[in-house]
Amino acid sequence: MKTEALLKIHFVALTILGGCLLGGVSGTESLATIALAAGLFSLVFVDWLQIVYLPPSIAYILMGIASIYCVGGFWSGVDERQIAAVARLLVLVQAVLHLQKKSRRVFEQLSVFALLELIVAAVLNDALYFGMLLIPFSIVGLSTMVQLQSYVCQTMTSTASRSGQIEPEPFSFDVRNVKLSRVGLFVLGPAVLFFAATFFYALPRSSGNGLQSTAFGQGTTGYSESVRFEQMGRLLQNPQKVMRLELRNKESGRAYTLREPAYLRGQVLDGYHWDPVNDLGEWETVRRRDFVGNHRLPREYVEEEAERREKFDRVEATLRIEPSNTMAIFSIPPYFETEPFDSIRHWPRHWLLKRSGNEARHQRMEYSFLTHAFSRGQQTQWLRYVDLTSERHYSSTIGAWERQMLLQIDRTRLPNLIDAADRVADDLRANSKGITEIAAGLETYLGQNPEFTYSLDLSDQRPRNVDPMDYFISTKKSGHCQYYAGALTLMLRSQGIPARLVVGYKTDEFNSFGEYYIVRQLHAHAWVEAYIDRDQLSAGVDLYGQAPGGGVWMRLDPTPALGEEQGSGRMSHMMDFAQILWDDYVLDMSNQRQQGTLQDLGQGVGEISAYSAYFEQIDQWVQRLKAGELGEGAVAIHEIFSWRVTVVSVFVCLGAVLVWRNSYRASNLFSLRRTNNETAGLSGVAFFDQMCFLLSRMGLYRKRFQTPREFARVAQTELSCDDQQAADLHRIVTRLYEQRFGSSQELDAAQQQELDQALRRIESMLR
Repeated sequence: MKTEALLKIHFVALTILGGCLLGGVSGTESLATIALAAGLFSLVFVDWLQIVYLPPSIAYILMGIASIYCVGGFWSGVDERQIAAVARLLVLVQAVLHLQKKSRRVFEQLSVFALLELIVAAVLNDALYFGMLLIPFSIVGLSTMVQLQSYVCQTMTSTASRSGQIEPEPFSFDVRNVKLSRVGLFVLGPAVLFFAATFFYALPRSSGNGLQSTAFGQGTTGYSESVRFEQMGRLLQNPQKVMRLELRNKESGRAYTLREPAYLRGQVLDGYHWDPVNDLGEWETVRRRDFVGNHRLPREYVEEEAERREKFDRVEATLRIEPSNTMAIFSIPPYFETEPFDSIRHWPRHWLLKRSGNEARHQRMEYSFLTHAFSRGQQTQWLRYVDLTSERHYSSTIGAWERQMLLQIDRTRLPNLIDAADRVADDLRANSKGITEIAAGLETYLGQNPEFTYSLDLSDQRPRNVDPMDYFISTKKSGHCQYYAGALTLMLRSQGIPARLVVGYKTDEFNSFGEYYIVRQLHAHAWVEAYIDRDQLSAGVDLYGQAPGGGVWMRLDPTPALGEEQGSGRMSHMMDFAQILWDDYVLDMSNQRQQGTLQDLGQGVGEISAYSAYFEQIDQWVQRLKAGELGEGAVAIHEIFSWRVTVVSVFVCLGAVLVWRNSYRASNLFSLRRTNNETAGLSGVAFFDQMCFLLSRMGLYRKRFQTPREFARVAQTELSCDDQQAADLHRIVTRLYEQRFGSSQELDAAQQQELDQALRRIESMLR
């Protein structure tokens, strides 16, 4: 049977796609392979060659074994593992079902498990990958359901009579002859899609609650309060996206383009110590009560002189960060508040932003702030010691305790590092250089010295009990950014310059589709901040856009330029932009966002201009329509009465009524077959049943009390048939009587061709 063969192929394709949906998350990759292997093996050896198949009893035993195998993961007590165990069970049960002889029971079970796979996949995976596979899955699934319905109808409409001949059941029809009109297809299809899209948009979703955010170690970003060297090295080899950064000129509203990479501050590490147990070096944040913060972002500092205001750019930064396992988020200081954000707090002494609570840690987060850090596309390397615009009073200079902490260094463990720093600093002091020049000279020594190279080699071949910083300076002379920044921090401290390590991200990967910057794990970076007293600043250093007074942090980046990463291609950027659309309008379509205007639809992540402009234009059209300005006032729905709209509406309604009342095609456009107590069943003769079906689409149904010839005469009268159409009806009915009551039971080729032509002419009456 052709329908059964197509149905087998459809279910194999549906099983493979379901396995791919479930296998799109780390920890379930093997499910796609299992589904592919089971589907192809079933199609070839069970359905086509019919070499092997499983009896139902054996199949049920194997399903029980699969359940026992998967139940171990289900009772582990972790939600992600429970869902993964269910996913494995679904794929294994489907594999067993495919190894059986196909029947209606097996097909219906396969369809149920395919639907369950889709539900479980939606829980496991809400990435763009899921959405892309959902399209072919839906198409194949819809086609499979149509084929399954056809298969079920065919098996139900034919039953064996006592004489052994196959006769149709009453009140049924042969679905092999059912054809949906082209008009119905083109009207019904868009209507269904429109209804589905409207319902989908109206259905609120929650943001970032998918298990993929936390399952299997994925989706966690950010820095903790302690960082080891091997941790940073692993981040630098991971292309996973961390956040998207949009910079927009506050004055013009246009995208702000950088001329050099942007530094995004994530965590400040004050103390360095060597762990003798694990033989590792570690940087950490030193806690102190007055160093914590739970304040709103500072208010913007306004320069009074117009000339000074021209020295910096007012840039609004919008960050969309992925789920994190830390409280720290990212910033570009000096930052200021643009609008209240209850979800973030300002830590003044470290210039850090952190989450206000733990409730949203495993969700995507979006926030904005204003920054004065840029001037003509370049980020300033100077930062005021502390925010001097805060309502709470802070000292404008470094205190004795903090200075001592930032000068702490174990000289007994770092002899080679201190010796190298002394040589460089002594040469600079001999030339009467100041503190800022000495700091810059030490930066140049590491960053531009050909003896030092950038490397992501994480192997540690240093002798035990040798400090990694001292070994880096004296012997290895190769490493990633944390080695360079850590070494410079300690070298500055050895020369009496307070310094601390800052970790975050450094990126210049620009996505031209959405006009934003992409930040990945491999953009992780470490740099140094050296504290300079106000009276020690070199001539010409001015902190435009920052409150005057107090000490200054000087950013130093000693990592060689060869360590800069390569950006991704346009295809990757296009996929990332598609991921934004998926996140905004599929995953994060909350009830609050649905209550906005069409313009809100385009604001997504920070009003990304690549697609918000289109929605803004649509919103303008809607507003013009409401104001009666669209079409030069021809349409004015804000008025109580508009004669133009009234006339058009009357003619449209009259036309619709006329079409509906007088066109049998319109009134029966989507009707395949009416079956009631007065309607006759099928005759069992294909060409006559086909004629009855065509006439039913014109609104004519054969009654139980009508003979075929009477029905043909009624049709001829009701449809006002011409001579040719009347002859076609008579010819079909005559052939029916000849087959039923005559001696000839089979049609020859000429007779079959004659009937086909008659049916085509009758079908042409539908057009």
